Amino acid sequence: MESNPPDQPQSPAPGAPQAPAGAPQAPPPPAPQAPPGAPGPPGQVQPGHGPSDPGNTPAIIALILGIVGIIMVPLAAPFAWWQGNAGKKRVDDGLTTQNRGMAVAGQVLGIIGTVLLAIYVLIVVIVIIAAVASA
Repeated sequence: MESNPPDQPQSPAPGAPQAPAGAPQAPPPPAPQAPPGAPGPPGQVQPGHGPSDPGNTPAIIALILGIVGIIMVPLAAPFAWWQGNAGKKRVDDGLTTQNRGMAVAGQVLGIIGTVLLAIYVLIVVIVIIAAVASA
């Protein structure tokens, strides 16, 4: 069997039907598609990422304030609770799909920190009342 160089067109197999000159040719087969979740071509934005899906800044702030409110500054805890609510609302309203878990975590830490802050304030008030009453 003879082989044609790559730059010369292949002749059809003997006995195969030949299209008349000037007849339209069959379209090429479709390009293979990547599996779902695989990265696309460079420069293509993946769904749910990039400029079409804005971030959820209140969720990030809520988590940071929640951690700070529990560990160092109890006055930050109510703000974490507030920002966590705002972050969850952004996801629930469809403004973003990002960081709902961070918003919930910040909200929970904010609630715990706020309860601890209330207990701390209550203890301080009781101590002050006891000191004034004993004097």
